[in-house]
Amino acid sequence: MTTSSATGKARPVGSPRSKAVGFRSGFTILEILLVLGLIAIITTLFVMNFNVVFQEEEEITAENAFWTAAREARLESLLRKKPVVLWYDEEETSFVMAAGDGGGSVIRRFPVHALTHDGREILVRFVQERPRSELILIRGQLIDTRPIDQVVFYPDGSATSFWLEMEVGGERRQIRVDPWTGAEMLEQSHRPF
Repeated sequence: MTTSSATGKARPVGSPRSKAVGFRSGFTILEILLVLGLIAIITTLFVMNFNVVFQEEEEITAENAFWTAAREARLESLLRKKPVVLWYDEEETSFVMAAGDGGGSVIRRFPVHALTHDGREILVRFVQERPRSELILIRGQLIDTRPIDQVVFYPDGSATSFWLEMEVGGERRQIRVDPWTGAEMLEQSHRPF
């Protein structure tokens, strides 16, 4: 049994079409890889957005709020080309960023949960090393630090020399901050040399 094709030539039924007609069966490897790539990209975007949308709001720890506030204060002082101050407000349990030009207008607040999930209170304070002339000896212990009310971030990217002390239910943590880079300083035992 034969059929006629578009060219008018007879060909047997069931035989593959001629390449001259332009018919091809299946997809090329390039087309398959392109579709698989697009599916992978769409799936990745969906999964990432799905996690963000349905993720429960995480408790903002004092340490996370501090690092966010310190980064923002440093950036704000660079952009404004004026000093910016940062302090911890115990009543509102938040880090407060304000203009350091004497006006003191609050720019932004960074809230902290005053209690941890198990009910332990969080205490936060800024500390600075005392100059040698102000060192104090109390009951045989050298007091070489003093609490400070606020930290100043300067337009050149530097800040007041300080560290942050946090106490969570009796457990104390110190975060020493490099005044030039704004990064956490390593403890003496962790330094490579």
